[in-house]
Amino acid sequence: MQKIIFTSSVPIIAALLLSACNNSEKTEVNNSQALPKTAEIIIKEPSKNQKTDTIFPKKESSQGIMKKASKSINSSGDKLIFNSEQLFKGDVIYNQNLKQKGVVTGTLTITLNTDSLPDELKNNYELVKSTAHNYTLLVEKDVDIAGLSKNLNNYSSVSNVEVAIDYSPIETHF
Repeated sequence: MQKIIFTSSVPIIAALLLSACNNSEKTEVNNSQALPKTAEIIIKEPSKNQKTDTIFPKKESSQGIMKKASKSINSSGDKLIFNSEQLFKGDVIYNQNLKQKGVVTGTLTITLNTDSLPDELKNNYELVKSTAHNYTLLVEKDVDIAGLSKNLNNYSSVSNVEVAIDYSPIETHF
């Protein structure tokens, strides 16, 4: 008979334990709702191998160029923003589409609508043929690349002028 009492008391004890656990969880939830919530702040210190000083922080540098920008040009659909009145070889620009800074290399790639180089371009510029419709123009250090790009775009035979930009880390250029 004791065996029957023991087996019948197990479900009753289990039910009591479950109901007690459910009630204690409700109490904890109610208590946590009453307390004001605080945010945890975790401060990570840089490891010994991690570089701590950055010459061009991404956010600050792009915002600095954007705020001070006086001019911009389009190069193959990309908006290139620069701080000065003229754009020279070696100047730092900000590509708005790529959201990245780069250095002007001084090379222009010109795409023509025609198969042959028109006389008006041949007489005014030293162009080197790259492919069927593309020509390369190497610009000297003292030539305004923005002005030259706009002048080339005014020719009816020119469909596109691309300013070559080097997007490798700027620290390596200087």
